[in-house]
Amino acid sequence: MSTSAPSLLILPPPPPSLDRASLKATYLPAFTATLCELASARVTPIAVLDIAVPWPVLRGQAEKPRSHLFKQTQHLLAELYSLISIVCAQKNIELDGPGGIDPRVLLVEYDPAQKLAQGGAKPVAAAAGGPIVDLQTLALTRRNWNLIFNVDGEQGQLVFQTYSTLANSLTPPLRGQIRTVPGGTTVVAQATATSAPQHPSSKT
Repeated sequence: MSTSAPSLLILPPPPPSLDRASLKATYLPAFTATLCELASARVTPIAVLDIAVPWPVLRGQAEKPRSHLFKQTQHLLAELYSLISIVCAQKNIELDGPGGIDPRVLLVEYDPAQKLAQGGAKPVAAAAGGPIVDLQTLALTRRNWNLIFNVDGEQGQLVFQTYSTLANSLTPPLRGQIRTVPGGTTVVAQATATSAPQHPSSKT
């Protein structure tokens, strides 16, 4: 089954508490706007949507055992896919099947305090195998998108500006139609390379 180039949604970092209510407040507006636009504008049997989630707690975790973040990561992925399913059910958007959307969540290592060097990105080092890459690797490994969705608001725009600067540091430049979607309530905790991420809160 043929598809066009995938689209990309670049989200702001998750809230400090990964409970459902906090994630819904942060991401539901962006998910709703993005999924609805893709559903109405698709021109191929399935619209692939890569969803980049920059997560500061992943900093400095590459050398640690995979089990170190398993529970937290599994919880975050489950909640994000659940939010996507809720939006699609409410808006009558097909998932995965013909005429629908195939969403793929990518957890991305991200340092909000990192300053880009003059002249753009450094060469990408060989990445360790696994489902988590850093923002620079994401920016430099795909050059062609259908639609690129960025999220309104300070945190969303900071991530997008960093991504686009990195992506445009190589030739050819980043390709894709850029769309800005609404942001939600975003509160970002400071993460350190040595501290372990806390358990998801039970607040609702």
